[in-house]
Amino acid sequence: MTRGRRSAMRMTWRTYSVDEDDQLTVYWFRKELDWRTGYVASALGVEGLSHEYVDVLGTADEITGWTAAATVYVDEVALAVAELNRVKWRTWRWRRRPLVRRSADAKYNEAKARYLQRVRAAVSVYQPVRDVIEQRVAEQEAIRLAEAERSRREWERRQREAEARFEAWQQRQAGSHDSVRNEQARAEAVRTVIEGITATAAVLEKAGRPGRAVIDDKPREVLHGWWVDFDWPDVSDFPGLDTPPDVPVDHLPSGNWDVDLCLYLPDRMLFTPTPFGEYQFATVVSERIGSSDYTRPGWWKRDIEEFAEDLFPDWVTYHTAFSGIGPDEDLRIPFTDHADPAVFVPYVRAVAQQALAGVRALVPGPPQPKPM
Repeated sequence: MTRGRRSAMRMTWRTYSVDEDDQLTVYWFRKELDWRTGYVASALGVEGLSHEYVDVLGTADEITGWTAAATVYVDEVALAVAELNRVKWRTWRWRRRPLVRRSADAKYNEAKARYLQRVRAAVSVYQPVRDVIEQRVAEQEAIRLAEAERSRREWERRQREAEARFEAWQQRQAGSHDSVRNEQARAEAVRTVIEGITATAAVLEKAGRPGRAVIDDKPREVLHGWWVDFDWPDVSDFPGLDTPPDVPVDHLPSGNWDVDLCLYLPDRMLFTPTPFGEYQFATVVSERIGSSDYTRPGWWKRDIEEFAEDLFPDWVTYHTAFSGIGPDEDLRIPFTDHADPAVFVPYVRAVAQQALAGVRALVPGPPQPKPM
């Protein structure tokens, strides 16, 4: 007859009715809605009773035989406990009286000896059944552990291969012609923006900061400066730039490439002088108040160099979706390593031109001649 997998409760009962801390174990195959009101609990009591579920391989006839043996075992132990408890309560009052204590103790000790003899006899009868079941459980556990070990080794093998593919990709990208060309274009665009904005700031200073306004916005800090409205090139005009990089990431948990954040460009920022004679950009953000969860509007300030660096994608990040992975486990690669120079180079040049156009618009043009 074919063996099938059946679920059983391994129920362990500790009896404190005697001085010895006997622990009795039975495997219970009957289906019960609640083990606390089931057959074993009703016979022996819930106190001192614990359980855990195990899977056992056995034929239908074996399960029937094991169930019958477990029932006989539990019934015999329950009868032994009931008899001992009757003597215990019958002699309890007399065992506290000096004149009859010795006689009462003798009766209780005799009952305890009968209890132990009866329980041990029941254990010896049930022990062969328990040995067979526990051997089956041990065999299944050994198979499970062996399969888990094979799975672990297979996972480690695939992990090593995936890491090797990623390292090979890194070596191919390091110092490649496309990467160098992208890095040079990005550095040139950053330098162009810094020099152009610095020159515009000098013109505004020389002209006496014309058009500067008092910015009394939501933040409590009042700034003086100019709002700059930017008109950026549409990323769709540069196809493929917002496409996740073709990087082997099989060695990491599943996740997503954060490309959109790398291509974020501000629509409006405040251009404002600092008390030290320099210029910076500021925008309104929500800032936390102390260590609380409350927030309030505040200014997020960036100097000209930081503003220029933020305009151009520097890193692209692969964020893992696994909850246990922290920021240090995410993958960051230079944007210039994966971008197509045919798309990336014109993109950074267009961004630099539009950034300078927005800031240069702050400088008033020459006065128009009056009509004759």
